[in-house]
Amino acid sequence: MLVVPATALDQIVRSTPALARDMGDVIDRRRAEVSAAVTAHVAPTGAPSSLAS
Repeated sequence: MLVVPATALDQIVRSTPALARDMGDVIDRRRAEVSAAVTAHVAPTGAPSSLAS
């Protein structure tokens, strides 16, 4: 497994427009997935579904 320091990875991504765009798409997609999962887990009252019963 290759481990790259975050600052080095950030420099690589920023210097490669296509990679930056692809990473942005991945981040946006994951953000949408997490948001949907949180929304599905939270009851309409705003309480977590496990506490709503």
